[in-house]
Amino acid sequence: MPDSTQPESNKPSGRLSVSFPENKAFELHTASFGESKDKEIERWLHEWIRTNKEAHDVLFMRHVPRWREIALGKPRDQTKSFPWPNASNLVIQVVGQRIDDISARVMGLVWQTSPVAIYRYFYKSGNPEHDQRKKQILEQFIDNVAYEPAELDLYRKENMWFADSAKLGTAFVKVYPDKRTNVNIVGYGSDSKKQIEFEETEAYNGPAVDNVKFEHVLADPKAATWEKSRVKCHIRTLSRHELDERAFTGFYDKDKVAEIRGKPDRHGPDQNTQRTQSKKGINQGQDSIMAEWDVYECWFWYYIKMRKKEGGTQMVKVELTFSYHFASRVVLRQVFNFMPENQVPLIPTKLSIADEGVYGRGYADMLENSQDEVSTQHNQRIDARTIGITGILRTSNRNLDKNFGIYPSCIIPGEKDESEWLQAREPGDGGIADEELTLRLADERAGVGPAVAGMGAGQTNKKGQFGSMGTLAVMQDSNSRVNHRVSDFRHSHVKLISLCTMMYAKFGTGEKGSMFGLDDKILEEALSDFLSKKVRIPIRAATASANKEVEKQNDMLLRNSLSQHNVEQIKLLQAISQMNDPAVKKYMQDIVLSQDLMMKQTLRDFGYDNPDEFVPKMHFQEEQQNGPKAQGNGQPAAAALGVASPPQQSAPSGGNGSGPGVPAVAGGFAEPSGGQR
Repeated sequence: MPDSTQPESNKPSGRLSVSFPENKAFELHTASFGESKDKEIERWLHEWIRTNKEAHDVLFMRHVPRWREIALGKPRDQTKSFPWPNASNLVIQVVGQRIDDISARVMGLVWQTSPVAIYRYFYKSGNPEHDQRKKQILEQFIDNVAYEPAELDLYRKENMWFADSAKLGTAFVKVYPDKRTNVNIVGYGSDSKKQIEFEETEAYNGPAVDNVKFEHVLADPKAATWEKSRVKCHIRTLSRHELDERAFTGFYDKDKVAEIRGKPDRHGPDQNTQRTQSKKGINQGQDSIMAEWDVYECWFWYYIKMRKKEGGTQMVKVELTFSYHFASRVVLRQVFNFMPENQVPLIPTKLSIADEGVYGRGYADMLENSQDEVSTQHNQRIDARTIGITGILRTSNRNLDKNFGIYPSCIIPGEKDESEWLQAREPGDGGIADEELTLRLADERAGVGPAVAGMGAGQTNKKGQFGSMGTLAVMQDSNSRVNHRVSDFRHSHVKLISLCTMMYAKFGTGEKGSMFGLDDKILEEALSDFLSKKVRIPIRAATASANKEVEKQNDMLLRNSLSQHNVEQIKLLQAISQMNDPAVKKYMQDIVLSQDLMMKQTLRDFGYDNPDEFVPKMHFQEEQQNGPKAQGNGQPAAAALGVASPPQQSAPSGGNGSGPGVPAVAGGFAEPSGGQR
């Protein structure tokens, strides 16, 4: 029914979505809207899963396993029988090499410098020094927990994440709150039964990150982007033990688990898993103890009519999380989205964001033909060289079978003078030029260029003057497909770090800051600022963490420029203090202010979002038109300028030949003299 025919209170409320108030604890709130509405949502979700599951069957069952085989670089047949048995059968690792190359580059750019993420404050608090302190502590904390294997362990997981994305075009990680405890046996009780006594200690409490297989994620393939898909599903394959554990801890409804416990989806690994394990020499058959259940964890929104606190009802978009066993049509859990800001815990990364849709195109699909062609050329060259060395025997014996096979150094039975040695012609360069051309074309298609190119950032000449030619060279080298590929991965890295930071802000750090030598109170303030969107990680083609070495060079050059600026400003202040003509003095004051503005703009261009921290703020006071003159030699109030900026120093009087009462500016800024208002 069109919206225009609905009462005003029943119209959807647009972007308004339901969530629970923020707190520092992980809680699951059951989302039940009555039996009829719950059944309606369940039927709709079941049909969505059914249609999209069927749509992905060919992709998941045929293409993805084949792409993984291509990336491994194993030949289709273990032994070639043409042009003779055991002919050359090498696969040139075109796909695997490009995957390793692009993965190593992005991992190096992200992790070779510290911190792993750069935060920026985008609001003015009035206390820039404290904001800078909070920023530094937040960066140090995230840098420590990101690399620590006992915490997020992102180095290992992002390595797999980026490699899978380069291989298949798209890869996923999942971020979720995790809490683990250790049970320590402390002794036995004093009663006659001598029961074992134990105590619990917290092993881990915070966000966790897991890699998710491509085949275990379901989304709308027609959606323009991942975020546009209304439903996102993680297909969790659970064993009997894992299913019982979730029922025991209350994560799933015990009665619903008992309902599906006798209805496993299969009694062993699926076909793709069995095929992969068999190639490793592992053969797992079907057995009841190997039973598996596919539980679809779905994040989606649904319009629900709800009652307002102040009265009346309204249709609102409700963010829900369902755990659904598709085969038996049983909802194991239905709760409101517990993630910060109703985010989905699944984060994708694509080999190229330019690819429209949820899924990208990986190197296994992109370079399959190139790998086949260069492998064929290589094997033909080896076979031609072999047959050229050994030759072939021709015989006039008519009694040989017509299906007689020819191979290098084969022996043909016959009488004397019945056989003739034939020397096969060896190709000129053996086809090496063709192979090199194919490999070069593969590199061009993959967008993987030289590992080292361009030059350093801006440099100075012999006079110490800054030049931008080096920066221009870096920018020109960055405008390549290599940088484009790497930028796509860094974009996903920023989203992952942002979600982990948000989860620390929402669920707390558990005083982990002190474990790394940080101030927990300031850390909590910084995380609270991040949750309230006062601080963010800027997403750019080249983040500060990715170009730390270039940033160091720029900082050294900028420091010299800032020092030179301060010297020039001090000279102007000294000249102003001895100037008698008000018009000229006003003009020179404007020069001082304009130079400060120019320096602040330069600092912003170099990535310093708060230039006021580095450029002192200038305050000029107007002279009294009819007031008393300043003391000393009858000069006017020459100290008609005041500087309010830390640090303030009192300059001695008469330091530059000026009379008493005239402020002398030498290495600092002058305090106002007695002749000023």
